Amino acid sequence: MAPDQGVTAKDGAGWLQFFRDLTARGLTTSPIPYGRRDFQIDFDFVEHVLWIRTSDGHSRQLTLAPKPVAEFHAELFAALAGLDIRVPIFTTPCEIADAIPFDQDTVHVPSAMNSPSRNIPIRTVIIAAKVVERLAPRLRHASEKSRRSLIRRCTRRGARRGRGARPRAG
Repeated sequence: MAPDQGVTAKDGAGWLQFFRDLTARGLTTSPIPYGRRDFQIDFDFVEHVLWIRTSDGHSRQLTLAPKPVAEFHAELFAALAGLDIRVPIFTTPCEIADAIPFDQDTVHVPSAMNSPSRNIPIRTVIIAAKVVERLAPRLRHASEKSRRSLIRRCTRRGARRGRGARPRAG
């Protein structure tokens, strides 16, 4: 990727950048600068599609259907390449011990795509996005250790209030 074609962050908090903006139908990246144009990725949880749109009028659509992570990853990056967008990403999730890189993960199929109706409650997405929005200012300038500590405290606090605890490993 040429230096002038880099994906740039809106406010410098790299891990909070993408898919934090809500739409009436799901989530969006909002416009991402890429070279002399912008692109945007929208998850539409009503129609079960992912849209990639560019500021020069081109678009690609992916169906959100039950499929392994590796298959979705390949389709997404093929669609981006079809729009002449080549963005390198770190393919291994950082938040999970012993994580499988996205491009090699044929084991996991997102649970929301496993259900017969494939309906993702948009209200749940909206609530989660509001939580992230509220935490973002505190997390933006925190060290990685501080972020993990804050997330752990919030998770425990929610669990004590009956909102469901994350199962502990081991």
